[in-house]
Amino acid sequence: MSDEEEDVGANLLFVSEDASRQDIAGTGGSGTETESGAGVTRKRKEQPRKEQPTALSDSWITTRFNQVCMHLKKLARDRPGSGVGLISEDEMKDATCALDAALSSVKADPEEAKKLETGSAVFWAIVLARDVATRRAGGWYVDTDAAVKAWDADMLHGWLSHYKSETHVTAETAGSNTRAGAGVGGHILDESKRRRLRIDSLGDATARRHKAQALDKLLRAAGRELSPPALDFSPPKVRTFALAGGKTLSARERAQNRFAEGARKRSRLEGGGGGPVRVQRMMSETLGSDDSDGDQAEVKPEVKAEVKPGAGEGEETLSDGDLSDGYLHEVKAEVK
Repeated sequence: MSDEEEDVGANLLFVSEDASRQDIAGTGGSGTETESGAGVTRKRKEQPRKEQPTALSDSWITTRFNQVCMHLKKLARDRPGSGVGLISEDEMKDATCALDAALSSVKADPEEAKKLETGSAVFWAIVLARDVATRRAGGWYVDTDAAVKAWDADMLHGWLSHYKSETHVTAETAGSNTRAGAGVGGHILDESKRRRLRIDSLGDATARRHKAQALDKLLRAAGRELSPPALDFSPPKVRTFALAGGKTLSARERAQNRFAEGARKRSRLEGGGGGPVRVQRMMSETLGSDDSDGDQAEVKPEVKAEVKPGAGEGEETLSDGDLSDGYLHEVKAEVK
């Protein structure tokens, strides 16, 4: 038997020894080390698994608050290609208040909150943004099909994914290191921290429903709740206007019709191209023409209306309800 064969035989015998000898063999009892040819095999003891926490920590609450706030700021300020947001600054504040309420419930009972499907920060941000939008005065309506798609959860998630790992400076809080459930002193900002925007999967339809229900449960514990459309991810409806004969018009078509009607009126006033037409209407009336009794005559103001070619009399400001894209910014259109 060659030396190599003897080494192999010795190795086989060594490996077959009982576990106690293997534990103390090799490198100081830290594992078993054998040589087989040119290779080295080490067998190490398995480290005991750490016990999973049974409650959500203050650190989790702080991280969740800051991550959701970063996403909400994106939704309020940075819609791609426009420089404006999907929600207003006031709506962002309302969503932040709802977030604070949910995290207050977590802090009040962290063990129970641990049992819930709390999802991810981006999931909470999308649900809370949709929630405040569904509560607008005009209801859960938009003006175009494109705006309906813009509010889709997957569309919002895809857009926010463009900012993954973007670094933000956040203000951490004193005391409990979290805003949720803290007293007045807990809102004192004493430390700046750099956080990266994190994007996680929203999950399938069933998972989304469970996560939304968990968020709603936390909100209800704090005296709030998600709106039904936000809870079940219902899309907004396109706003239409009924006309005689059963025909309906979108907000864009209604605005275009108003502008066209203004142009026709101006054309009639201009007399078919015969030059500017000045239309004046004098409304005046004198009361008590005989002022011998000492009463002073009352004269109503004169009202004039003038239309000239090229004037900007057709200028009109659209309200939020007339916007064609469903976003929050003022649009002015002028008939020329």
